[in-house]
Amino acid sequence: MKKLLVNSSAVLAAAMTAFPLPAFAQAFPDIPQDSVSVGDNVGQWLRDNILYGIANWLLVIAGALAIIYLIWAGIQYITGVGGGADAAKKQIINAVIGIIIIVLAYAIVTAVISLVGG
Repeated sequence: MKKLLVNSSAVLAAAMTAFPLPAFAQAFPDIPQDSVSVGDNVGQWLRDNILYGIANWLLVIAGALAIIYLIWAGIQYITGVGGGADAAKKQIINAVIGIIIIVLAYAIVTAVISLVGG
């Protein structure tokens, strides 16, 4: 039994070292040297991708919170919990105003990024 274990371990080790060999046979693609520039567009990449991504995530989170607030106010309006229908109407109006502000903020951020970023 011990001899079988040693032999199978040796075969397994040999097979594991042979599997990566076809991957080493791959050729490297030709990389054009004259079109690779890193330092020129770093600021533009930072502005276009990072700042836009942060603004986009903040607006998505704000929109989700406004929708949750609107749903909660609707539930309060239907059930009459938490101060009655007048308070719930006020909350619904505030939630709708918040959603409008978030949509306008998204439009402004998109317009500024497209004007500045090109």
